[in-house]
Amino acid sequence: MVLLGDGEVGKTALVRRLLTGEFQKLYRPTEGCEMSRLKLATSGGPVVFEVWDTAGLEQLGGLKDGYYVRADCAIVLFDVTNRESFSSVQRWLQDFRRVAGQVPVVVAGNKIDLKDRAVKAQESAGISRRYGVQYYDLSVKSRFNLQAPLLWLARRLLQEPSLQLTVEVAHEPQMPSFLPSLAERKQAERDLAEARSVAIGSDSDEDL
Repeated sequence: MVLLGDGEVGKTALVRRLLTGEFQKLYRPTEGCEMSRLKLATSGGPVVFEVWDTAGLEQLGGLKDGYYVRADCAIVLFDVTNRESFSSVQRWLQDFRRVAGQVPVVVAGNKIDLKDRAVKAQESAGISRRYGVQYYDLSVKSRFNLQAPLLWLARRLLQEPSLQLTVEVAHEPQMPSFLPSLAERKQAERDLAEARSVAIGSDSDEDL
């Protein structure tokens, strides 16, 4: 699995949180790629992800393709308080799918625990319909939805939709201290429901 997204969106913090339960408060840019092995205990047995944490900046140039071509899946992370990182999602998806094809992809909006959200909930949820990917709001800091992207990917890769985690990866997920308004959440739920009714590989492929 490759972990993609701009710098400072929380990619390395996500991996560390999942592996150790620790939250990385200070930003330390990743140089090149770092690989970690993340083992999930599931109802279908252990599932091991080799997670390649890529540099958010274009440090790798054409070398990125070497990591993409071997990937079975991907998570594209952005910061909901940073619209530029949200705008970059399309570029990351295009670049990845150009090499990896239609493997399972999750797009996740991090830092929903912060009040200064710049990307509305319905905008985030709309990614699912537009690009034919799964979307989750999450917070690495508060652990909200921390395991959801991994569980969804495991279900798709193993073709076991009823697969469940039997042991939490790090700590029990908690609700963030700040959430979108009720109206925003209801609209996001409607957007997600509509997105799920659209088959992957439909008109969204034209954007990629």
